[in-house]
Amino acid sequence: MPLIVVIGLNYPQNPMLGSIWMVTGTILLSPIFQYLRVKGESILLPSIFHGIFNRTAVLSLIFFGDLNRFIVGATGISWIYCIWNY
Repeated sequence: MPLIVVIGLNYPQNPMLGSIWMVTGTILLSPIFQYLRVKGESILLPSIFHGIFNRTAVLSLIFFGDLNRFIVGATGISWIYCIWNY
């Protein structure tokens, strides 16, 4: 597991809960990556999606700044709600 997840650097407001949240978010997103892998018959499509997903995280930090990352952002509740109810 990457050190950034273990010590909670993705969620500086609450590093312990952030580590748990990051692992949970990864598990929740894995079916989407697997679907893209199977349908694309290549690793290219999930790789592109991963890059877009990471860029979304950066843009949310730029636009929303110091708001709670558990609410907004690429792994926030609002984003997970949108992706699973689409």
